[in-house]
Amino acid sequence: MAVAFSLALAGCKEDKKFTVTFDSNGGSAVAIQTVMEGEKVTKPADPTNEDYDFYGWYYMYDNISGHKWDFEVNTVTTNITLFARWTEPVYVVTTFAGNGVSGYTDGTGTAARFYYPAGIAIDKAGDLYVADESSHRIRKVTPDGVVTTFAGSSGFSGTTDGLVTAARFHIPTGLAFDATGNLYVADHYNHRIRKITPEGMVSTIAGSTLGYADGVGSNARFYYPFNLAVDAAGNVYVADTYNHLIRKITPDGTVTTLAGSTQGYADGTGSAAQFSRPMDIAIDAMGNLYVTDDWNHRIRKITPSGVVTTLAGSTLGHTDGIGTAAQFNYPVGITIDAAGNLYVTEAYNHCIRKITPTGVVTTIAGSGSAGLVNGIGTEARFSEPYGIAIDVLGNLYVADFRNHTIRKIVKE
Repeated sequence: MAVAFSLALAGCKEDKKFTVTFDSNGGSAVAIQTVMEGEKVTKPADPTNEDYDFYGWYYMYDNISGHKWDFEVNTVTTNITLFARWTEPVYVVTTFAGNGVSGYTDGTGTAARFYYPAGIAIDKAGDLYVADESSHRIRKVTPDGVVTTFAGSSGFSGTTDGLVTAARFHIPTGLAFDATGNLYVADHYNHRIRKITPEGMVSTIAGSTLGYADGVGSNARFYYPFNLAVDAAGNVYVADTYNHLIRKITPDGTVTTLAGSTQGYADGTGSAAQFSRPMDIAIDAMGNLYVTDDWNHRIRKITPSGVVTTLAGSTLGHTDGIGTAAQFNYPVGITIDAAGNLYVTEAYNHCIRKITPTGVVTTIAGSGSAGLVNGIGTEARFSEPYGIAIDVLGNLYVADFRNHTIRKIVKE
């Protein structure tokens, strides 16, 4: 219920101007407003806080109690300060599709079965695509949870290109869409990068036999590529997992090495940097890449010019904290939201972690123990979560690898 503020004013009767100050209480700054007597305050954009959700602006009339300010009703009759209130976010985990039993079955929700789902991507319509590793298929899941087979035939492995119903894959593990709706696949055991057009045609854009070579198309070689990401210009970045490299594929199919050299751990530029089993990549609006450096238990950042630094993580463990004070236990999947927050799946801690743009690491879901339990935050359990993706509403979807399920995380 709106609270009317009619504060008696002494003095002359002419129109007066008053100052409205916004105290964001630890959030981003909000500009002061000057308001005529009896007028309403213009509602500002909500402040942001890396750790909390904005709840509203409050007027503290006795330094202890307060009422929520109603920008549609309340008017100003004196200088005031409005205070921001914040709430801790709650992450609710449910099972979106699959039932914990391995297999291959199309169906709705828990009637469907997956066989070690590894990677996830979301198209512009909100449909999920899942790299169903051991069934050698790409599965599609609608927002209503209806699971169908999108690509791959008869559950047999192979390298066949062609229509999605005839194409074959061998342990597909990673997926990413470009701006025009093409779906790229890290075909893990085939050491290839595949492309599926919106019309349903599968082709091989790079790679052939196992190895390491830069080049064009099939002249290039990869060594068990696990996942990939696509930038706004259509360049594909590949976590070339057992070459310990980050590779780049231009739209014409030219493959180069962006960063990395031999296995190890080193920050630096280009080949001066080292990784140890990079698994997944996310890209921010500025074109920076973020890599889950699995065996180094770190999250690495690569600028467009190839400068590699460590954003978060140090030695193996499980610790929330800032930057290198945090610890991970085999980070695998990574995605990024519109505000620049990263979300990381942590395979052997069975958790989902969040990293803010300033490097603050927290645990948003998972208890640290393996299991298949839905619930709030750390009440939930996963079993080696792998791929992760975020939709336009901010909902997270996780390929819960050893539970053979797709989990959904909603922020409330």
